[in-house]
Amino acid sequence: MKVILLRGIKKLGVAGEVKDVADGYARNFLLPNSLVKIATARTLAEIEMRARTKEIRKSKNKKEQNKLAHGLQEINLEVPMKMGEKNKLYGSVTSQIISQTLQSSGYKIPDKQIIIPKPIKRLGEHSANIKLSGKDVVLNLNVVAMK
Repeated sequence: MKVILLRGIKKLGVAGEVKDVADGYARNFLLPNSLVKIATARTLAEIEMRARTKEIRKSKNKKEQNKLAHGLQEINLEVPMKMGEKNKLYGSVTSQIISQTLQSSGYKIPDKQIIIPKPIKRLGEHSANIKLSGKDVVLNLNVVAMK
């Protein structure tokens, strides 16, 4: 009997694969436990359509990520911070502050994707890494005194 695996099954295969199994195994174990679907022309077409849709979505997402990475490499982001004595900042520049500044510039990057290699506690030029799917982008920062 041909079946489509709905979940990964040890020694049988991963989800989405079409497998040939014994009729008794399918009727007595796999089907009652909702681990498989019987492979018909309709279900096979449905699986194929899902796979194509997933590929299209993945390709579109990759193009958007490349465009975003190129845009982020081009900018020099100014981060305004409150300043104390001797050009020291009150606190330090965090990934959340960078995320908010990027958002005001038109880039929506979650703060979890921003990595600051060493704490930024002074005014001037610095850099941060942004992890996009499959790429690391270096973002140039210019920490300036808040007006």
